[in-house]
Amino acid sequence: MTQLPTVHLSSADVDGVRIHFRNAGREDGPMLLLIHGDPEMGITWCKVVAPLTAAGSGS
Repeated sequence: MTQLPTVHLSSADVDGVRIHFRNAGREDGPMLLLIHGDPEMGITWCKVVAPLTAAGSGS
């Protein structure tokens, strides 16, 4: 069974728009940005986060 990584929920205000994001993995690893479309939500990527962090992607 794959160990699930710790996922941190955050948000940022950019030009008057609040953007919600999740980050997981090593801080010194390469960043990988996963973007979902409308009407999907960020939960779409839950099944791929563990394999990506295990492969070395960072937050």
